[in-house]
Amino acid sequence: MAGVAVHLGISVFWAAVVDAVDRRRRLDGGGRRSGLAVADPRSERRGLGVVGGAVAGLIIAILDLEIIGRRYPAIRELPKIPQYLDHIVFGALVVRPRAESAGWASNRTAPSTSGRRPR
Repeated sequence: MAGVAVHLGISVFWAAVVDAVDRRRRLDGGGRRSGLAVADPRSERRGLGVVGGAVAGLIIAILDLEIIGRRYPAIRELPKIPQYLDHIVFGALVVRPRAESAGWASNRTAPSTSGRRPR
């Protein structure tokens, strides 16, 4: 039972880290947060995206399984390929909800709730 709590805590920690990196990339988009430069809407950055999230998951897997995990026999004995795939999917899923909502918000052909067609 303690292993489940530790795994949950580590997952929440890494989700927060990936989310912070994703948000940072969005804020650093067209303009700077400090200064008077105004962001150009056409140059808005989209954050990590699903592929970037998957790469973040791969980096987390290397840290978790190869660097930190080599000290713990229970982690060392886990099958590597399923663990790497799990981490990669985790990273992709952490950023996916925001990536989809950003795409939806920028889609001008999205159905209107008023029933009228967009102009």
